[in-house]
Amino acid sequence: MINLGQYRESIQQFIKYGLVGISNVAVSLACFYLVMSVFDLHYLLANIFAFLCGLLNSYLLNKYWVFRPGKTNKSSSFKFILVNVVNFGINSLLLVLLVEQLRFSPITAQPFIIFITTVFGFFMTKIWVFKNKKKQVGR
Repeated sequence: MINLGQYRESIQQFIKYGLVGISNVAVSLACFYLVMSVFDLHYLLANIFAFLCGLLNSYLLNKYWVFRPGKTNKSSSFKFILVNVVNFGINSLLLVLLVEQLRFSPITAQPFIIFITTVFGFFMTKIWVFKNKKKQVGR
């Protein structure tokens, strides 16, 4: 029988990360729709703006609420940005593929793409960006 108690922290983090993800989807989509409709920006420029808004929201909520790594350094900030830039690249490539090749509407394609990149982002953020460095005994 699996002892879920040993995974309690990871389960709680995953749930919180999911809630942050929901807020990121809301922030990103709101920004994406806003700049496309109000400012009539091209969908790729709108995607850059939405990405930057979501990045700021995500960093703050993940650092201070989900993973709470304690004191972070420039390395963790750089890693967070790198993971999210890779995610943005995946998002943009999929967006171009779905819009230009498969003729989806950008507004229809974006929610599906965000789901895919969210899963990648959680695992990279947990195991690489904000991983807990447990104190080693005797050191």
